[in-house]
Formats: sequence, C-alpha cells, structure tokens
Amino acid sequence: MRKSFLTIAMLMFITSFISTSAFAGGAFREGKTWENPEGGTSGAAASGAYGPNGGTGSVRGYTSDGAGNVQTGSGRAFKTPAGTTGGRASTTTKNADGTGTRKSGFAADNAKGTIKSQGSASKTATGVEGNRSSSATSKTTGNSYSGSTNYEYDKTTDDGSVSHTGKCYDSYGNEIACPKSK
Repeated sequence: MRKSFLTIAMLMFITSFISTSAFAGGAFREGKTWENPEGGTSGAAASGAYGPNGGTGSVRGYTSDGAGNVQTGSGRAFKTPAGTTGGRASTTTKNADGTGTRKSGFAADNAKGTIKSQGSASKTATGVEGNRSSSATSKTTGNSYSGSTNYEYDKTTDDGSVSHTGKCYDSYGNEIACPKSK
C-alpha cells in the first residue's frame, strides 16, 4: 500500500482547516471513497467548523489492498475563544497475517502550559509491545515533566515487562522532585 495516502489526507485536513478559519463562521464536510490500483478501496473525509467561539477540523482516511491489509489514519485540531489550541493524530496498520501497529499523538497549548504525548503499540506474531512518551510544561512556573512507559509481552514464553521513567525539571533545567497527585 502506498504510504502517501495518509500524507495526502493530512494535507487535505490542514488546508481545509486553515481555509475555513479565514471565514467569520461556517462549517464544511466532504468525503469520498474509490477503488485503488492495489485492488482495494480507499476513502477520505474532512469536516470542520469555525466561528466566534473557536473552531475545529478533522480528517480521516483509509486504504486497503484487497488482500486483507488495511491502513487508516485520522487527525483533529481545535482552537477555543480563549486561545487554547490542540490536536491529535493517529495511524493504524492491520496486516493480513493478524499483525498490526498503531501510532498516535496529541498536543495542546493554553495560557497555563503545554502538553504533548506520542506512542505506538504493535501486535506481532509472538506478542505485543508498545511505548508512550509524554511531556508537560507549566507556563506559570516554567517547571516541566518528561516521562515514558514501555511494555512488551511474549506469548510464546508467557513473559512480559513494563517499565516507566519520569522526571521533573525546574525552569532552568535542573531536576526537581515531581509533585505528588492530590
């Protein structure tokens, strides 16, 4: 399958969201499916709305090859009247042999701080594995957190592991104790 399909879908999304934000307000929705040269079907859809209370836009798409392999992708972005912005995106690949991968991420930003996270999970012939990395920064204090979690499980040996690391930093980059949850 061509990997460029998801790139085109994401460009459709960005273009449609930016062009919609130029209006004083409005909404749109568009979608299409078609047979592709790989012997399967493909489809894409985009929608969005923008007005005095902010805006949102989304895109999703899929492609298959007719042999049981499917790739999907989606993305969404938003902006609030207060200036908070955010977005998320993901891709999923399902192979005919039952294996697959999902990758996703999100980010948001407002007057109080920023947050972002990305990760992936894979189903292999012998088990599963995945990871996620996240970070957040306070705009009030400049303090930040950075962490990651990894996991794996091998069904042939019935063995697995989970590991997590996380550290907090002050606005100068010095490691500090992370605050406890309330």
